Amino acid sequence: MAQTPQPQCSPTAAPPSAIPASTPAPAASTAASTLPCPSPPTPPSPSSPTSFARLPLHLHHHSLLVDAATAATLSCADLRRLVSSLAAALRHRLHIAKGSLVLLLLPNSVTFPIAFLAVLATGAVATTMNPSSAPAEIAARLRDTAPSLVLASTHNAAKLPPLAAPLVLVPDTFQQLEADDQFDLFYHALLDPDPAGAETPEVDVGQDDAAAVLYSSGTSGRSKGVVLTHRNLIAMVELFVRFEASQYTRPACDNVYLAALPMFHVYGLSLFAVGLLSLGCTVVVMRRFHVGDAVRAIRRYKVTHLPLVPPIMSALLRAKAPLESLLQVSSGAAPLNSNLIHDFLHAFPHVDFIQGYGMTESTAVGTRGFNTCNHNKYASVGYLNDDDDAFTIKDGWLRTGDIAYFDSDGYLFIVGRLKDTIKYKGFQIAPADLEAVLIRHPEIVDVAVTSDEDEEAGEIPVAFVVRKSGSTLSCTHVMEYVGKQVASYKRVRKVIFVEAIPKSAAGKVLRRLLKDSLVDASSGRSRL
Repeated sequence: MAQTPQPQCSPTAAPPSAIPASTPAPAASTAASTLPCPSPPTPPSPSSPTSFARLPLHLHHHSLLVDAATAATLSCADLRRLVSSLAAALRHRLHIAKGSLVLLLLPNSVTFPIAFLAVLATGAVATTMNPSSAPAEIAARLRDTAPSLVLASTHNAAKLPPLAAPLVLVPDTFQQLEADDQFDLFYHALLDPDPAGAETPEVDVGQDDAAAVLYSSGTSGRSKGVVLTHRNLIAMVELFVRFEASQYTRPACDNVYLAALPMFHVYGLSLFAVGLLSLGCTVVVMRRFHVGDAVRAIRRYKVTHLPLVPPIMSALLRAKAPLESLLQVSSGAAPLNSNLIHDFLHAFPHVDFIQGYGMTESTAVGTRGFNTCNHNKYASVGYLNDDDDAFTIKDGWLRTGDIAYFDSDGYLFIVGRLKDTIKYKGFQIAPADLEAVLIRHPEIVDVAVTSDEDEEAGEIPVAFVVRKSGSTLSCTHVMEYVGKQVASYKRVRKVIFVEAIPKSAAGKVLRRLLKDSLVDASSGRSRL
C-alpha cells in the first residue's frame, strides 16, 4: 500500500489507547463487513442500516482517516469505537431517538464521518449545511428542518440564532479535544469511561426509513431538502464496490483518496463519509481546498485517487506540479468542457480520468463508468415537507430533468437542464451549446449563459463573460463571434462582463443568481 505517515494521535489528540476497548462485533451480512481485500465482490444488502457503523472488521489497524494538516490518523478499529461511543451518547445523554433530525454544521474534518455515521447508527436523520452560510441562511434552514440537535464548529455556532436547538461543539482536530473546555461534551461523548455505555444502541430501523436530508444545490431555483433512505445509501455503497472491483486488480485498501471536496455536499459525503470507508480505502481529509496544500498532501501521503470538480482541476493544471502517485482523477457535480479534459490529460498522461454524472436526488452517483442507474434503489423518496413541485418518479425511475443523448458507442452526453432551456420565438436553445462556443475564445476565461425575458421573443440568450486580464474584448465582438458559429436563432442577444461567475461549493453555476442580477444589470451590456 502507498504508506501514509503513521504518527498515531498524541495524548492530546485522542489516542486509540484512551478510547474504551470494545469487543469487535461478529461479522454480519453487511456491505461493510463482507468486503474482502483484495477484489471486493458485489455485496448483499445489509440486514441493518446500522451496518454503516461496522466498518471493515478485518482491517483493524489500517488507516482509514488522516488529517492532511496534522497527520493525525484514525484506524478502522478507532473509527468503529468512536462511532459506537458517539452514537450511544447521542441516544442516552442527548436523547436523540429514531427519526430525530440532527444538523451537521461542520467543515471538513476527520470528525465529520464520525458524526454522520453515529447519527445513522441511532436511527436519527442527518442533515448537512455549508459551514460558510450566512446567519440568515442558517436561520432559514433551521426553520425548514427543525432539528433536535445541532453539531457545529465554534465558528459556526456563533452564527446560530439564540435557542435555535440544543448545541454540541465539535472540534476541527482531535488536538483541540482536551486543550479546550468548550469541547467537553463532545470529548466525553467520544471517550465514554463506561464501556457498557459505549455500545452501539439497538434501534429498529428499516432500509426504507430516512437516513439523511441533503439539500439540492439550488442552481436553477430554490434549494430543496432531498430525503435519502438507508436503502439509497446501501445501493450507493454497492455501486462503489462494483466500480472499484471492475477497475482494478489492486485491493481497494491500497487506494489513498484526497478529500478536497466538501462533505456537506452529497458528492463528498457519499465518498468520504460512507462509500470509501466501507471499502477500506484511506481518506486524507483537507479542511478546505487550497491548491498548494493539495499538492503537498498528494505528495506527502502518496495519494492515488482524487475526486474533484472542474475548478479544482483547473487549479491543479495551473500549478504545473508533478503528481506521480496519482492513478485516477474523477470529476463530477458540474459541467466540464472538453478543452480542460484534453489539457489535463496532456499534463498528466499517466492518470486515468473519469467523468461522473449524478445529483442529490440520485444519492450522488447516477453513472460513473456505467450506464445510467437512476432507478428506485438510488432515487430519493421525495423532498422534505412534501416540497415536491419538481420531484417526479415514474415506474421507479427518477426523472432528472436533464437533456441528454447516447451516441452510437453508448456514451452518455448531458446537453443541459430542461429548466435552463431558453425558448426564443418558439425555438429551444441549450445554454451549454453557447457556453461551449464562448469558452473557446482565447480572451474568455469563464462564461455562463442564461435567459432574460423579452416582450417580442419571449426569452433571449444572455452571456455572462469573464474576460482574461487585460482584455479589451467588447460586447459586440462577443456576439459576432458566437453569431458566426451558430444558427441565427441561437445568437447571443446580450453580453454582461463580470469579475466571476457565481458558483456553488461543488462548482455548479448558480444560474438563479445570474437571472436575479438581470433586474439591476443596466450597464456593461449590449444588445443586437
